[in-house]
Amino acid sequence: MRLTVLVLAGFLSLPALAASADAPSPFTGAITALGTEPFWGLAIDPQSKTLWFHEDEESDLPANNYVAPVIGADGTATFTAKDFEIVLKVTGDCSDGMSDNTFPMSATVKTVNRTYTGCAYPRWDNDLLTLLPQIDSCLAAAKSKGPVTLATRTNAGVIVRVMVDDGTFECAFPGDSTRPGKAAVATDAAPMVSERDPLFYRAPGENPGGECFDAPEIRSADGKLIGWTMADEDC
Repeated sequence: MRLTVLVLAGFLSLPALAASADAPSPFTGAITALGTEPFWGLAIDPQSKTLWFHEDEESDLPANNYVAPVIGADGTATFTAKDFEIVLKVTGDCSDGMSDNTFPMSATVKTVNRTYTGCAYPRWDNDLLTLLPQIDSCLAAAKSKGPVTLATRTNAGVIVRVMVDDGTFECAFPGDSTRPGKAAVATDAAPMVSERDPLFYRAPGENPGGECFDAPEIRSADGKLIGWTMADEDC
């Protein structure tokens, strides 16, 4: 998995991170961080229990074991691993330094040799199981088996996007509704934060993983197979 490809994506829209005091912490789920000059990428994945860092100009560091973050009084989250330290902070307006894109969190990664600065965002699939009714409704409206590229909450409700032959099929659900108020191919849809990171394939069907990438199973609390997630990258 090469995370640096995400730097070139046009992440223009920003879903809310913590709309209320009861909202889950943005630091607890899977998180992607990235930066430029040089290009680097970081994956924080509690499910696979790994922290993975890659920098284009250097060889990869070994994947480190996931460690729960220490939350600071200043609103930062610090992950201290064997080979690097990661500090995240919710800012709402982090710039990648190369484009007009904005991200919800800043990121600092300290290795033995240098310090990297960039931005970060929670992956959309952190909320996948909760938004499964909307995902299934949008797949039905799109008459497609996917993959799903995004399911996220916004101030207006829920947005779900599905990859179809004509491009991107978008469903907009008002509030907590499971029936879309709008469902159509969105030819000019601006990419949103975490879109395609990852792709989600709904079960039933065959595991979409191949020779290059794994496609981890997603299961419900009772063990039922929901589908698979996979990185949106070529070999």
